[in-house]
Amino acid sequence: MRAFIFQSITLLFTGIGTLWTSSAPAVLISEYQPDIPGLPPLTTQSEFSGVAGMPFRGFLLAIRGEVGSYGLVDRALSIDGTFDSNGIYVFDHRPFLNPTLTVALVDDFTGQAGMTDLDGDDDGIIDNLASISSVRDAIGITDSGDTQNNLTYGQQLGGADFAFTGDEPRLIFRDASVGDWYAINSPDNGQIFDLNGRDIAGDVAFSGDAFSTSIGQINPTAVPEPTSMAGLGSLCAVAVGWFRRRRNTTPAVSSC
Repeated sequence: MRAFIFQSITLLFTGIGTLWTSSAPAVLISEYQPDIPGLPPLTTQSEFSGVAGMPFRGFLLAIRGEVGSYGLVDRALSIDGTFDSNGIYVFDHRPFLNPTLTVALVDDFTGQAGMTDLDGDDDGIIDNLASISSVRDAIGITDSGDTQNNLTYGQQLGGADFAFTGDEPRLIFRDASVGDWYAINSPDNGQIFDLNGRDIAGDVAFSGDAFSTSIGQINPTAVPEPTSMAGLGSLCAVAVGWFRRRRNTTPAVSSC
């Protein structure tokens, strides 16, 4: 019995390790405009981050998530370019117009846009990846809080999904330092949303202008507000006090 449990745990962690290896891309989606205010332009830009000077060839997929089209690859755009000295590559393309959408960056796609369905039984679970090779990154965006009828697939593809932010974001971007995702609605109302759909504008400041596109430039970086730093200091003080109380029974070293 013990041997069986050990083997099961080993297989579990081996599988997790394999998934992590395949979903830890060297190329990421770093900025994207889901809903551009006003009349849709003929072209828009998406930004990817990678290794400076590295060439990249692949596909940018738009995967639909509304009723009647769950998992349908609506667009498949071929990419062939080189990252600049800052590790940025800007890709020009026609805007994606579907309201609830997952955008995926992949090495290869052998399917057909408008025909290939990744969620054949429309249950919100991807069941067909035969046409996709090496997902580098994926992000799901929704324009509705109705999660039963508006589906995103970013997390299943090794990326992430935004919770509903109250509207369809006009801009999403990754923090230039740690890669966390943030979303800006239109109008923005001074709000900045994290992946959980929580407005964090009062908790952090940004090194750059988070409310404007920075495509082609290094993205803004989140910096905790002084009140947040004070909170961290209080937690540190509590931890030090706890260690001091424990000093008579358990040797401990603490630094903050």
